[in-house]
Amino acid sequence: MYHYVRDFRTTRYPRIKGLDVADFTAQVDYLARYYVFVTAQQCWNALDGIHPLPDNAVLLTFDDGYADHYEFVFPILKSRGIQGLFFAPARPITEKVVLDVNKIHYILACTPDHPKLLKSLMDLIKRDKGRFGLKEPEEFAASVDCSSRYDTPEVILIKRLLQWKLPLDARTALTDELFCEIVTPDERRFAGELYLNLDQMRLMASQGMDFGHHGFSHQWLTSLSPSERELELEKGLELLASTGLRTDRWTLSYPYGAYDNALIEMAISRGCVMAVTTVPDIAQLEPSQRLTLARLDTNDLPRIADAPPNEWTRKVIPETRQ
Repeated sequence: MYHYVRDFRTTRYPRIKGLDVADFTAQVDYLARYYVFVTAQQCWNALDGIHPLPDNAVLLTFDDGYADHYEFVFPILKSRGIQGLFFAPARPITEKVVLDVNKIHYILACTPDHPKLLKSLMDLIKRDKGRFGLKEPEEFAASVDCSSRYDTPEVILIKRLLQWKLPLDARTALTDELFCEIVTPDERRFAGELYLNLDQMRLMASQGMDFGHHGFSHQWLTSLSPSERELELEKGLELLASTGLRTDRWTLSYPYGAYDNALIEMAISRGCVMAVTTVPDIAQLEPSQRLTLARLDTNDLPRIADAPPNEWTRKVIPETRQ
């Protein structure tokens, strides 16, 4: 699972949490030593019992539809004959808006002092208590689990407050205010630079890349009503259709990794045949798990081409290759 992949020597946002393109290239070299690259279609076939995958199969997935994926990832994969599976949310591509999750990323990337940013956010919550009917900011903070594999407690608290803990109207307003003040007031221009466009997606698809469904507006789908979930699925399928991809059989990446049984049933009824989560583990391609497949993060595998197999790799490669 990948998100931002870019050249950090030239990016205007060096503090964004992502993977440098040189490290991505080295990791692909590492994967090529120990794994067999497969496609989404091959995974579907394995789940349908048509043809099994090798034990050391690997599928590369890229979430959130960034222009990085066209500029840096696509040429590397194409030159090596590897298919990437890209999950792009529809709204930022069709409406040129910046997703709240990305606004938060860039607010954090543009602010070196995260404890100070957290204090500013708590002050804004206190300021807007009456406007949105909010509790004291300390009450919100006390109810958040700040444990994380990758972020500091301050960063996790900022993310959780702005991603889901605050009421939707409050978190949207506060995120917009901070983004405008800290990053840029020109959201449309920023979105045009940050995300893929339809022409890029069509070109990538015509050159062997695959695209899956990542919702419309990248919301926690489990927090939505049934009608809102239906709309998210329908508008995401419209993007796939606009890209020239099939909508009768498709793959889903749950935004934020959030799903429940009702969402799974709804996705299946719409033609979803495979879905990936953010659970850090090796995926088991069994029919009972086809809508809840685990994924390793790029941080779980080495970024050095000639690195020896690590704990995850040793679980799947034949003994003779170790």
